[in-house]
Amino acid sequence: MMTTREKEIESNIAKAEADMKDAERLRQEFSEQLAGAQQKAKEIISQAQQAAAKQSEQMMEETRQKQQDMLQRAEESIRRERDAAISQLREEVASLAVGAAGKIIGRSLNTDDHRRLVDEFVAEAGKN
Repeated sequence: MMTTREKEIESNIAKAEADMKDAERLRQEFSEQLAGAQQKAKEIISQAQQAAAKQSEQMMEETRQKQQDMLQRAEESIRRERDAAISQLREEVASLAVGAAGKIIGRSLNTDDHRRLVDEFVAEAGKN
C-alpha cells in the first residue's frame, strides 16, 4: 500500500511539474503574443498618424490653391473694372473736350465731327 501511495504521489508530482511546465510555456506564448499585439498596435497607430499628417498636408495644399485661385480671380476682376472705368472716363473726358472745343471755336459740331473728334481723342489718350 505504501508503494502504491508513493507511486501515486510521484505521479502527482510529475503531473504537477508537467502542468507547471505547460503553464510556463503558455505564459511565455501569451507574453510573446502580447508583445506582438503591442507592436502591431504601435504600427497601426504610426500608420494612422502618417495618413492623418498626409491628409492634413493635402487639405492645406488644396486650401492654399483655392486661396490663390480666388486671389487671381479677384485681381482679374479688379483689372477689368479698372480698365472699363478708365475707358468710360476717357470717353467722358473726350466728350467734354469736344464740347468745350466746339464752344471755343464758336460753332457747334455735327454728329460726325463730334464722333470723329471723340475717336481721335480716345485714340490719342490711349497712347499715353
